[in-house]
Parts: sequence; C-alpha cells; structure tokens
Amino acid sequence: MSAFASIRLRKGEELRHLLIGLASSVVAHGFVILLYLLLSSATMALQNQLYEQLKARQLADEKKFQEEAPLLFVEVTPEQSTPEPPKDPKFYSFANSQAANPDAQVDTGVPKIDGTQDKVPKTFDTLRPSAEPVPPPPPPEPEEPQPQPRDLTVGDTEKPPKRERPRTVAQAQIQQGIIAGPRMRQDGGVKRRGGVSLDTKATPFGAYDAAVIAAIQKRWYDLLEDSTAAPKSGKVVLDFRMHSDGHITDLKVLEQDVGEIRALYCRKAVSDPAPYAPWPSDMRRMIGKDYRDLHFTFFYW
Repeated sequence: MSAFASIRLRKGEELRHLLIGLASSVVAHGFVILLYLLLSSATMALQNQLYEQLKARQLADEKKFQEEAPLLFVEVTPEQSTPEPPKDPKFYSFANSQAANPDAQVDTGVPKIDGTQDKVPKTFDTLRPSAEPVPPPPPPEPEEPQPQPRDLTVGDTEKPPKRERPRTVAQAQIQQGIIAGPRMRQDGGVKRRGGVSLDTKATPFGAYDAAVIAAIQKRWYDLLEDSTAAPKSGKVVLDFRMHSDGHITDLKVLEQDVGEIRALYCRKAVSDPAPYAPWPSDMRRMIGKDYRDLHFTFFYW
C-alpha cells in the first residue's frame, strides 16, 4: 500500500491565509474607491473653477460692453466709412466713420453740420421711402481708364473715397439712407477735413439693427398712410425687450405727446414686424446674454 504526503495546510493556517487574502482585497478595493473619489472631487473642483472663471470673464465682458458700447445708432455712407474706428465713439453702425467736416479751422470735438433739425443724428438728407421696394440697380458699365490727377492734398486734407455703384438693393438703400429725415443742425468743428461725418464704430449688430429700423419704419409709414388722424408734431418713446430669437416682450410707451392713436401706431410699428431675424453669433457673443433692452423714439415732424 503506497502512502502519499498531503500538501493541505492545517485548518488554522488555511483560515489565516484566507483572512489575509480577504483583508488585502478589501484594502485594494478601498484604495481604488478612495482614489476614484479623490479624482472625482478634483475634477469637479476644477470644473467649478473653470466655470466660475468663464462666468467671471463673461460678466466682465458684458460690463465692458455696457460701459464702452455706443448706445445710439446712426447711418454711415460708403463715402464716410473708414477702416479704423474712432477712439471714443458716441454712435454705432454697420461701418466705422470718424468725425470730419469741410472746415477744419476749429476743433470742438464734434463736426459742424448745417442741417435743419436737432432731434435725430443724421449727416445727410434722406427722403421718405416709397411704398415700392428699391429696384435693383443696372449692371455696372465698363469704365474707361482716366489719367490720374496730381495729388494736391496738404496738411490733414483727405481726398474723399470713390463712390461705388451699388450692386444690390441693400447697398442701394444704404447709400440712399435708411432713416428718413433731414440732416441735423450742430455747431462745432473738427480738424479732420472731409465730408461731414460723425465718430461711429462698427459693431456686429450694426447691420442687424439697421434692418430692424428699416422694418419698423416701413410699418410705421404704412400705418400713417391709412391714418385719418390730424397731423401733430411731437414724439413717442417706447421701451421693449428683444430676445435672441427675434421675438419681443415688455413693449410699453414711456412718453408721448401726440395722442393715443399715434402712440398706438408706434407700438404696432414695433410689434407687427416681429419676430425679427435671430441674432448673428457674433452679436450674441458680444452682448453676453440672450436679450437686449431697447429704447426707441419716433418723431412726428
């Protein structure tokens, strides 16, 4: 009869090794869980820190925009536009322009404008738009080369830029003017010589606001065409909130001295064309929120 030696541990040693393995497994799993919790906490803290930094930067950009952005829209013609914006503009538009006037003998900070009204900032006369849309301009004709004249510019005199023939209806409207009315009257003078222009800064929403103004003005004139109310001079001031998707809320009349009917025409001129086009991405990024509070004034001449 053959005998075989057993390699089985004694019962006490087997239990001790089992307990050691179990303890090692618990420690390893506990370490993994602890490491996971630490990494999760660190990641969450980093995300919160990045979010707070992004929020602070967004608030700073919004505050800077509110402090620096010009608050009043004016039109800029192709002749008035300049590549560089002015240092401290009071107006905004779809193009840059710098204050200038033909007489550069005095410098008061604002150009002299020989107009007839002091309510709307305008540097040129714009007739009331007709009910019909502006027809497309004819295709440009080939121009014969002309000899270049001698440049007689001296001092800070600047040659006016060449007026380009508009190729689209929108370009034609910009050159003719969007906001109807006569040019303003303003005393002053600036050293920059040229055609009359104001310190104006191009913004990502200048073209957007020009389209909104044109739509409101057209609806206003349509309502006035059908009106039987007696003419009366005065103004209507409206406030409303425009959202990034183009719809408006909180439309209210702040001031009016022309009667309820004409004030109603102004309300409808704003509300009827809504919703307007959604904001461009650059406009949303610069404003920093999904709404704007706008102040709109109608003048009855």
